[in-house]
Amino acid sequence: MPTLGEFIERVRAKFGVTQKHTPTLTEGPLGPIRFYYLQREKGTPFQVLPNLRNDARLERKTVIDWCDLFGIPIDEFGLTDADR
Repeated sequence: MPTLGEFIERVRAKFGVTQKHTPTLTEGPLGPIRFYYLQREKGTPFQVLPNLRNDARLERKTVIDWCDLFGIPIDEFGLTDADR
């Protein structure tokens, strides 16, 4: 399975999914607190990103769910319908 960073890079480059963030919600001890999310086009469904490092490996179910949400074929990540 891809890492979070690999997933973001591939869907950005091939499918136009972009990483965005909300305006600053509040200030925390480490700086601004925002939610980061992926979205294909404005006004379409989005996925709030988990609080993971970019080198964290995603779970198979997460990759399948996100691909389904954005209309990306799961075989892009070496998965088949048998993996569902």
